[in-house]
Amino acid sequence: IMPSLVGSEMCIRDRGSTLEKLPEKGAFGETVTPLTPSGKVHIGENLFDATSDQGYLKEHLPIKVVRIEGCKIVVRAVKE
Repeated sequence: IMPSLVGSEMCIRDRGSTLEKLPEKGAFGETVTPLTPSGKVHIGENLFDATSDQGYLKEHLPIKVVRIEGCKIVVRAVKE
């Protein structure tokens, strides 16, 4: 099983065999756990592991996807 497909937006989740589509750059969501700087975020109807490019972010904070690095989702807090 390949951990990612080169040139695509699909990644294997939790080392299982299911593929999940990553959110697009610019997608909005909310932190589910604190990002320290990594944690869980809710984007659309999916839960993802993500990393903040701003360090610590508290839970239930609006976020935006700023970039995708391979299978890594990088987010930033959105000013309310």
